[in-house]
Amino acid sequence: MATSKKKPANNPPTGHSAPSNARAGAGGVPNPLPEITAARKHAFLVAFSERGSIRAACAATEVGRTTLYDWRRNDAEFAAAFESAREDVVDKLEEEAFRRAVEGWDEPQFGRIEKDLDGEIGMVRKFSDHLLAKLLEGNRPEKFNKRRLEHTGKDGEPLTLDPSKLSDEQLHALAELVRGLGGAE
Repeated sequence: MATSKKKPANNPPTGHSAPSNARAGAGGVPNPLPEITAARKHAFLVAFSERGSIRAACAATEVGRTTLYDWRRNDAEFAAAFESAREDVVDKLEEEAFRRAVEGWDEPQFGRIEKDLDGEIGMVRKFSDHLLAKLLEGNRPEKFNKRRLEHTGKDGEPLTLDPSKLSDEQLHALAELVRGLGGAE
C-alpha cells in the first residue's frame, strides 16, 4: 500500500542552499544517492528553520539524529547551513521574547455576566517582566547582570596567593579544593 508523504517546501531558509554534492557513479552514470541526500539535507534545514527543534525537524523529514550528526561532522557546507539556520531560529525566539516583554498580549478575563451565566467579561493586556529582565541582562550585562562577579586584588591587580602566609588548616583546605577541581596533588 503506497502512502503519500508531505513534501517539504522548496524554499531553503534565508541564506541557505541545499548542499551540492552530486557525483557520477560507475561508468559515468549519475548516482542519484547524493541528489537524494542533498534533497533530504535541504528538507531538514527547511523543517528546522520552521520548527526550531532538532527533534521536530528529524521527525518531519524522517532523518535520524545520528544521520544529522554525521552530516554535520562530515559535510562542512551542511554544518555551516545548519549553524545559520540555528541563528535564524534564535533570532525568531528573541523576536518573540521581545514581543511578549514589550508589546505584550491580550488575555481574556472571565467572570459572572449575569445571574447563573459566566463568560468573557473583557481583555487584559499582559507583559512578561521576566523576559524583559532577561533581554536586558543579555544585551547590557555590565548594567543589568548583577550576578556577574569579578575578583581582583588591590587597585584592580590580579589576585595573588602567598602560601607562606597560610595556616596548615588553610593549606589543607586549598589542597582539597585543588583535588576537587581535578588538579595535581
